[in-house]
Amino acid sequence: MDLYFFTANPDQIRSTSSAQISGYVVDWEKCDKAKRQTGANTSISNYSVADLERARNLTTKHLICRINNHPALIATEIEQSIAAGADEILLPMVKTAEEVRAALDLVAGRAPLGILIETNEAVAIASKLNDLPLSRIYIGLNDLSISRNQAHNILLPLVDGTIDALRGKITRPFGIAGVTIPGKGSPIPVELLLAELLRLEVAFTFLRRSFIKDSSPDSYATDIENIHRLIAAAAELKNGLRLHRREQFIQMVQACSTN
Repeated sequence: MDLYFFTANPDQIRSTSSAQISGYVVDWEKCDKAKRQTGANTSISNYSVADLERARNLTTKHLICRINNHPALIATEIEQSIAAGADEILLPMVKTAEEVRAALDLVAGRAPLGILIETNEAVAIASKLNDLPLSRIYIGLNDLSISRNQAHNILLPLVDGTIDALRGKITRPFGIAGVTIPGKGSPIPVELLLAELLRLEVAFTFLRRSFIKDSSPDSYATDIENIHRLIAAAAELKNGLRLHRREQFIQMVQACSTN
C-alpha cells in the first residue's frame, strides 16, 4: 500500500525525505470548499504555485498536485502544475465523464491524471469513469458524506455497501481514507481501518491531519516505518481474525452515528 504525504510544508518534506513514502500531494483545491464543507470537520489548504515549485526542488519523490475543478481555473492550473514540476494531477469533485475527458485533453499526455469520486453523480457513473485512461481513483469520504447528508459520520459508506459496490467497478489504482500511527486513530483505531483498507485491496492512501497530529517531525520516518509494519502484519491475519476485525469496524462505525 503506497503512502502519500498530503503536504507542501518544506519542513515536513525534509523530515520525510528518507521515509518509506511514495510521494507528496500538494493541494490547491479551495474554490467553493468553505461553503460546501461548512460545519464539517475538514481542512482547506492554501498552497500555491510557489509551494509546488518549492516542493519540487526539495524532493525527487512522486509529486501530485490536486487542482481546482472550476471552469475558470482548470486549464490554467493544469498548465501551472505541469510547469511547476508536478508528476501527476488530481481532479476533485468530478460529476461527469465529459469533464474528465476534457481535462485529459488539456493535459494532453504530459502527466497522468487521477480523479476523486466524492459526489453522488460520480458514484452513479463509476464504471464509465474507470474506463477512462486515469492514473488512479480516490474516494473522497468527506465530500461524499456531505453530498449524502451524512457528514456526521464520514465512514458510513464503508459499511453500508457503497464502497464495496464502487470497488467492484474500479480497476484503476484505488485509494480511500487516511491513516495514522499504530495505537492512534479516532473515532476508529488505525488497526481496524487498515484491515478494512486491505480487505478492499486499496493501492494507496494518505498521511494527513491525523498523522501530523499524532506524530512529530523528528519521528516521522520511524512512525511511517511502523505504519508499514502494521500493514504487513494486518496482511498476514488469518481469515477468522480478519472477519472479527471487520465486525468490530462495522460496530464502531455504526456506533458513531448513534452517539
